[in-house]
Parts: sequence; structure tokens; C-alpha cells
Amino acid sequence: MKVVGAIPRSDEGLDKVLSAAARAVARLGVYKVAMDDIAAEAEMSRATLYRRFGSRDAIIAALISEQARPFVEDAIRLSAGAESFAEQMEINTVQAVLNINQYEALAAIFAHGNDPQNLRLIRPVYRELVLVILIPSLEAARESGELRDGLDNEEVAEWLMREFLLLVSEGDWTEHRLRRRVRQFLLPVLLKDNLDNDLGVITAKQPAEQRLDNMEKRLSEIQQAVALISHSLLNK
Repeated sequence: MKVVGAIPRSDEGLDKVLSAAARAVARLGVYKVAMDDIAAEAEMSRATLYRRFGSRDAIIAALISEQARPFVEDAIRLSAGAESFAEQMEINTVQAVLNINQYEALAAIFAHGNDPQNLRLIRPVYRELVLVILIPSLEAARESGELRDGLDNEEVAEWLMREFLLLVSEGDWTEHRLRRRVRQFLLPVLLKDNLDNDLGVITAKQPAEQRLDNMEKRLSEIQQAVALISHSLLNK
């Protein structure tokens, strides 16, 4: 069920409704929030909300999309400086997990981890916002010889989403503990066995010229991703 995009970004009053939904979710939790709660916070009637925005889940999905967008933008920015797929995954994962509490409603939703209702709300948003940069990154890692053989892009994307939700739901992290977790349990699933070093940081053993070529390729892919996201925003 694709609820993302069901609410046009240009719809008058959407910002007010999303702000109201964020307050309601932060106060009550995503499972307890009803259309009546959002309507009361937004000072609108429930009938008006249903008529203009469709359903509670459509509003919640739009809220997730709105608050998750800065993470995607940070991922695009940070990926430009990564010398390997491993470094890109580590930086982006640590950045997202440590900073999610800046968005109280988003943190409240993601804290439920891999609960089926949670996945139903998050998966469409994840596919819309994350796959636009993740799939090209996986393909680049495959071409450079970093990615483990036999991995399917869609399966990797689903697994990474679930792993991210687990990390968020486990609570407080220090940067050191989180980097250790990513290096020991997440990256070994994705990378070939010969891509580690004595420091415990998994990186691709590539000549400087090849790393430069890979960085230029990633920059090109990142620019394309930015263009796709910008096009998506302009058409909402």
C-alpha cells in the first residue's frame, strides 16, 4: 500500500496538520494516535481531515517522509566524501541513529522497531526517500568489488531498513559503541571477506586511482539522486 505521495505537498494547510500530527505522536505514541487527536491539535474537524488528507495513516506517512528527509539529505552530503562503500555505510548509519532524537515524533515511531504496523508505515517512505541513493551505491560497490557476491539489491535494502530500526529501538548509543556494532555485525554481511584491516575498520583495499574513480562515480550518482529528490519535491 503506497500512502507516500497520496497527500500533495502543495495542499493548503498540510504543514499545520503535520505539525499537529507530530505533537500528537510525541505525546500519545503512534499506535494510540487517532484522527480525533490530530484534528484537535490542528484545530480542524475530523471530517475536514478525512476529506482533504484521506486517512490517519496517510498523514502519519507524510509526517515520516517530512521528518526523514533531512537524514536523506545528510546521507547525500556525507557520501560525497566517503572513499569506500563501507565508510559510506558507517558514516550514514551512525549519523542517522545518533541524530534521530532531534525529531521527537520520528524517534517515537522508529522506536517500535520491526513491529508489523511500524513496517507498514515506514516501508513506503523508506522506498521513496532511501532507495534513490542506496541502490546506486550498492551497484557502485558491486562494480568496485566491495560488495559480497550474490546479494540482491531489494533484499539488502529491506534488511538495512530492519537493522536501522533495531538500532534505533535499542535506545541510547555512544558513537564508539555504535561504530563498533556497525563494523562487527552490519558491514561483514555486505562486504567481501578480504576487505578488512588491522584497525578493525572495514575498507576496500584499492589503489588510489581506483578509489578516485569510484569517488567520481559516486559523486555523479549522488548528483543524480539529488536531482531525483528535487524533482519529487517539486511535484508534491
